[in-house]
Amino acid sequence: MSVAIVCMVNSTAIQSKSTNSTAKSTGNAECGLIPADANATVSQAFEDGEFVWDKTIQGLILGSFFWGYLVTQIPGGWIATKFGGKKVYGLSMLVACVATFVTPIAAETSYVFLMVLRIILGICSGTCFPAMHALWGNWAPPLERSKLTAFTYAGAQVGNVITFPLAAMLCKYGFAGGWPSIFYILGFEGSMVQHYEVFAGVRHYRYENGVHDITNILSCITMNSVDLKVPWCSIMKSLPVYAIIISNMTSDWGAYTLLTNIPSYLKEVLQLDITSVSIIQG
Repeated sequence: MSVAIVCMVNSTAIQSKSTNSTAKSTGNAECGLIPADANATVSQAFEDGEFVWDKTIQGLILGSFFWGYLVTQIPGGWIATKFGGKKVYGLSMLVACVATFVTPIAAETSYVFLMVLRIILGICSGTCFPAMHALWGNWAPPLERSKLTAFTYAGAQVGNVITFPLAAMLCKYGFAGGWPSIFYILGFEGSMVQHYEVFAGVRHYRYENGVHDITNILSCITMNSVDLKVPWCSIMKSLPVYAIIISNMTSDWGAYTLLTNIPSYLKEVLQLDITSVSIIQG
């Protein structure tokens, strides 16, 4: 969305509206003192979009995803542990794909509808990482869990590197007007991934080959599986836990702020075209 919104918004109209408003408030319009280059700062490197959304509306649209994302972090882990990471991850991703596919329709209907859809996307995305931990808890041998979890988290960053330039190309050369093709293709691609089965756990894996490897994994998990109760009181009193929470919050705050706002900054302030914006950010 951070790349697509650069193509969706009519920056020229917003800048013109803002300039006229400022001129009226200062009386320059009546005196004919509006600078000749008032709109010169607006990038003309690519065509403006169709939506006249000011910065407040753009901020609400971009931020609404994180409102939903914040809500399902802890509940997502509990639900995945209780009902299985496979079901939670699969259902969440399916709903997210449908919401992504419907995004162009929502944007053309109302920015409020788009915000609601972005909140739903955030709710679904917020369960993904907890569900993946539940899956690795059933599949990964104890000594390999850290490595496998790191690979999983790295996949999200690889996805960003691929998606940003792809979104830029679709925004400029895509079908259905450019930016809608971003959501159509990503939504369709995500739904296709749902056809690949994600197993709930090694004990439910129906295998014909690789019996030796599966048996070894199963034995490792069985030997190290202990029914532990979550020590909530100790967690709440632990200073290292709070240090991890604070460091993670500040890290994510900076990372997501950059990911969300850099495309608009590069386009509006540095006057770069959409292709350059996404290549730099990617």
